[in-house]
Amino acid sequence: HPLGHWKDCALMVRGAAVQTLTVMFLTAFDAQDATRLENYDEFVPERYEYFDEEGIVQPFGDGPRPLYETHVAENVILDMINGAKKYIYITTPYLIINNNLSSALCRAAISGVDVRIVTPRIPDKKIVFWITRRNYRKLLASGVKIYEYLPGFVHAKTYLSDDEVGMVGTINMDYRSLVHHYECGVWMYKTACLKDIRRDLESLFPECEQMTPESARLSVPKRVISALGSLFAPML
Repeated sequence: HPLGHWKDCALMVRGAAVQTLTVMFLTAFDAQDATRLENYDEFVPERYEYFDEEGIVQPFGDGPRPLYETHVAENVILDMINGAKKYIYITTPYLIINNNLSSALCRAAISGVDVRIVTPRIPDKKIVFWITRRNYRKLLASGVKIYEYLPGFVHAKTYLSDDEVGMVGTINMDYRSLVHHYECGVWMYKTACLKDIRRDLESLFPECEQMTPESARLSVPKRVISALGSLFAPML
């Protein structure tokens, strides 16, 4: 395949937390269709199977106004970064982040948190890839560790902190995803599958190249294009 090995991640949710995902889907459906559903009761079971498992699972949605009044996904990610004490691992296809996220990642790394971000080596959009690499400089200078996945394209959007908090969803770390797109995620606290997520993330690092300012350096034409592209990042 032109993009090499396609690395992704999915989560199966069972029990009462499914109701939130169902209602989120129906709400997004209503926002796009002139025919409104009068109620969602027929789509929501009266009872869900009970699971006696540890931890908390909280699905959430995000999107443009007026459906969502705040940037839910960005706030969730910021809370995870700011709350990390030992480490935070992130996989994302695109790293075109705003100042809030960039500053939070830098502060965490400077304070001694092991901050690792995995991005693709083989991009699906070249200009976006160059802008992503352009954003490495500030992060690397602050001690953030950035890895590029050599076998291909990382499509997974995974976040894990301190073996306690995790999130899997559709949320990219770029302006469009955090502001304009309808997105969803599942936030987890002390759930059993966080161990699976960590094993999956740790299996990626040996297949990656850890980036340095030298290895991430772009040619002059690419630097010019990425600088111009950064001006139009909200549309990329």
